[in-house]
Amino acid sequence: MGDKEEKDEKLNPLSSGFDPLSALYAQDIPIPNQDAPVYDNIAKFEHTSAGVSIKQIKKKEKPVVEVAESFEQDLPSPSLPTTKPDDGKKNIRKFMLNVEGPLAKLREMVENRTRIKVTTRSGWGIRGYVIAYLSAFDKMWNLALEDVTEVWIRKIKKKTPALAETRGSPRYRVTVPTVTVTKVSPKQEQCERYVPKLMMRGEHVAIIQCL
Repeated sequence: MGDKEEKDEKLNPLSSGFDPLSALYAQDIPIPNQDAPVYDNIAKFEHTSAGVSIKQIKKKEKPVVEVAESFEQDLPSPSLPTTKPDDGKKNIRKFMLNVEGPLAKLREMVENRTRIKVTTRSGWGIRGYVIAYLSAFDKMWNLALEDVTEVWIRKIKKKTPALAETRGSPRYRVTVPTVTVTKVSPKQEQCERYVPKLMMRGEHVAIIQCL
């Protein structure tokens, strides 16, 4: 077999000696069927050979460019405010709306904007009380309070300055509430201060009363 015949065998798709690499680099390779469909990957050729149409393949395999374009269209405009959809997860708001039992009274205090008195405790007994409006709560009796007036009793310590005396210290970057100190006994003094907002842990709650 001559070189020309061997070359023709390599370029003939119907020949057993067909060489795809030589056919790709050949300049004058004859195309047996000018109307043959063109496939850009082997998967489409296999689907077509199995009897699956090109339209069905396009529906199953969406191009990456179209997915990216649709994703960009679904993105919210940065100039418009967006609200987080309800994902079904539990949160404080849902808990407060659906609470039952004794905690339902706390929900009424929040809804009716009732001023309450919370008696607080320490590790050895009653510490004092807090008068405020209730904003939120959870099942552990943790309370979020507003417009708070706090009153508590503490032992007199001569070596420790009152909290009001440290108010002008340069290390404080926020305004420390002013504490009014009143002596109630030789060993105890009463402290009172106003706080706009206060978070109280449930372990410090002894009694809650409506005013």
